[in-house]
Amino acid sequence: MESRVGTFDMVPLTTPSHWAAFHDIRRTVLFEARGRADVYDEHHPDDRAATNHPFLLIANGIAVAAVRVDLGAEPGAAVFRLLAVRAPMQRQGYGRALMQLAESFAKREGCHLFIAYVAPNAIEFWTKLGYRMASKQSPGTDPRMEKRSHEELER
Repeated sequence: MESRVGTFDMVPLTTPSHWAAFHDIRRTVLFEARGRADVYDEHHPDDRAATNHPFLLIANGIAVAAVRVDLGAEPGAAVFRLLAVRAPMQRQGYGRALMQLAESFAKREGCHLFIAYVAPNAIEFWTKLGYRMASKQSPGTDPRMEKRSHEELER
């Protein structure tokens, strides 16, 4: 995908350096910055589950963002987990680029419903991507936002 900042590539984690960058981005942005560094587990089994797909966004040779795409939790759905963009790179289109690529991956895997459990301060970002609050929310969890693929909407 071409953009004003160069070429973006979404890559699966295949090397120890990929895994290190993936965890560094998530730990720093989503846990340390929120005062929760002590609860981050880089060995969490969900990151390596067969139906879960962790990715990095590489821009100009640098890992700038991370997301995990979970398939199979609900039929035809993909759940996007722990999207994070390195702090100095935020608000430059990297999160949007990663989500476009992640949604394309999910569509190729047969998904038509996209789900994200988002931090309250990220609701505006997800809304700009076309996500809406789900009709049902689970108490005590981050807000659930959903989006249907264009192909699903045209049916």
